[in-house]
Amino acid sequence: LDLFMKESLSEEFIEEISNIMSIVIGTQIRIRTFQEWEQIFTESGFNGIKINEYYDDIFQRSYSKSELVKIISKMSYHMIVNKEMRIKLSPTLKFARKFRQTLKEGQFGYLIFRGTK
Repeated sequence: LDLFMKESLSEEFIEEISNIMSIVIGTQIRIRTFQEWEQIFTESGFNGIKINEYYDDIFQRSYSKSELVKIISKMSYHMIVNKEMRIKLSPTLKFARKFRQTLKEGQFGYLIFRGTK
C-alpha cells in the first residue's frame, strides 16, 4: 500500500501518515516517490510505464443523518468491545482531527501504473 500526495507536505504529516498506516495494516510502510515506483517496475521487467493519477476527493463522503448515526454507533460499539479495533482506530481518529483541513483539500489520490512486459 502506498500513499501519494499532490504537493509536498510537512515531515510531521508524512511521519504521522506512515505510523498510522503501519498500525492499521500491521506492517511497516514507506511513502515512495513516482521515480521510486517507476524504478521498481523497470527492475521487474516492465517497459513503457504510464502513470494515471486520480485525485477525486477520495476522503469526501456524503451520508444522510441516519447513515451517520448508524456508522458512528457501530464504530463506537466495536471500539468499546474490541481492543484490537480500538488500538487501530484511535490513532487514525486523532490524525483525522489534527489534519482535517489537509484531508479536505484533495491532496490525496491513487495511481495506476501501466506497462508492458
